Amino acid sequence: MGVPRVNGQLSMTRAFGNGVHKRTGGPDPRDRPVTALPQLQDFELGANEFLILGCDGISEGSFPNADVVQFAANRLQTSDPAQVACDICHEAINKGSKDNVSCIIVLPSHGGAGASTGCDHAGG
Repeated sequence: MGVPRVNGQLSMTRAFGNGVHKRTGGPDPRDRPVTALPQLQDFELGANEFLILGCDGISEGSFPNADVVQFAANRLQTSDPAQVACDICHEAINKGSKDNVSCIIVLPSHGGAGASTGCDHAGG
């Protein structure tokens, strides 16, 4: 199946900021396959849950999403979230990602606000 792509070219995770696919010129929505109108969703994180925001480079090598989550869960038990985010980036590169990698980990905190920390690296 592979990575979902716009017009068979652009990885879906890159669609939001891509100008080429936004300015194709036609009046039909199919002539403008990329929009700057993101889908938004509200959800709550439980006390023992976390959110990983990672670019497509994290999982395009041999580091599938389920493995990324397990990797983070194991490391968050003993490590700082910022370090875990960097560890995820390094692990993605070690597992064959050739793309840029970036990761942010969001943790629930008291009062409903989340703490986020992140890391990014250029791919190989």
